[in-house]
This record gives sequence, C-alpha cells and structure tokens, in this order.
Amino acid sequence: LPSASGSSVPTGQSSRGPTHPGYSLREKRRATFVNWPRHAFSNVEALVDAGLFYEGEDDMAICYYCGGALRSWQKDDIPFVEHARWYPECTFVKLSMEPALYNTVRSLQEECLMEVSITGGINTRGTSRAALHMIGILDEKPTQKQVDNSCAVCLGDQKSVLFMPCQHLVTCVDCATKVDQCPMCREQISARIRAFLC
Repeated sequence: LPSASGSSVPTGQSSRGPTHPGYSLREKRRATFVNWPRHAFSNVEALVDAGLFYEGEDDMAICYYCGGALRSWQKDDIPFVEHARWYPECTFVKLSMEPALYNTVRSLQEECLMEVSITGGINTRGTSRAALHMIGILDEKPTQKQVDNSCAVCLGDQKSVLFMPCQHLVTCVDCATKVDQCPMCREQISARIRAFLC
C-alpha cells in the first residue's frame, strides 16, 4: 500500500529526473536492504528491480525515481505491480515494465476502483482473474535472440530506451533515467520511449 510518509511524492511522478538520484544504481539500492525486515517480504531482489530502496522504517520501500513509498507488504506481492498500481505515472515504472503488464495493472486498478465505487466492496472473483492474467504475463519467457545490444553507458543491461528528438537507442532503463543529453549525439532529451527489440 502507498505510504503517507513525508518522504514520498504523493503523485509518484517526477518531471525533473530522479527524486533520489543517489539510488539510481541497483547496487546502491540493494545495499540499503541490509536491515530489511525479511519477515515482511523476503524477495529483496524484486524490490530492488522495482526501483525501490530502504531507509530503515518498518517495511517501507521508496522509489528512487518518483519518491513514492510502499509499505505493508504481503508475501505474494509483486513489487513492480504494486509500484505501477499505486504510482502509475512514475517514469521508471513506465520505462521498465512490459507494456502488456503495465496496461493490465492499470486496468485492474481501474476495475477495482470502479467496483468499490459502485458496490462499496471489491469483487474478488474479477480481481483474481486479472491477477492470474498478470502472473501469466510475468511467467512468459523472452524468445528474442540476444545480439550485442548492450547499453552504451553501463555495458551491462540491454539497450531499451529511445531518446527523442534524436531517436537514438543507446541505453538501458536505469541509465536512461540518469542522463539529460543523449550519450551518442549530446542532444537534449525531450522524451524517453521504452523500446522492445526483436
């Protein structure tokens, strides 16, 4: 669930880059979970992958990009799904999630909100169907052949973000959130678009 903590941006959006740029690297985020209460949620890697870091307060994890805070984790929560559910405008979430999963999460959230407003409760049968659909999307294995599509900045992850207006595809999601100018041509970046290579 989202946290009402003063350290978070309530809207989960940041138009000027990361709110906590010191945690833009996965390793930096991972290091914050040393004292994480593992009884709350044991999959720290999933929290790190979802752009979250830990400041030591209960089981609250914070997005390095949008500043949105999440807490009250359940053992079967999927951090990326919860992040997208509560902070759908987060640039990191939009760039990192598969579009089909992002759209499913958004639909599920809208369906739940509509069901609550109409009946005063949540239709668990409909929610379960949508949750099963999300799990199916998460379990799909990529079939594309890996060519040398390494990020030009970190050389580790795959290129996956197209910069506008220059239209260069040179960085991974993590590195794309750290630059204001295209690493290839140095043109100012006006927009970032998630790209999926086949």
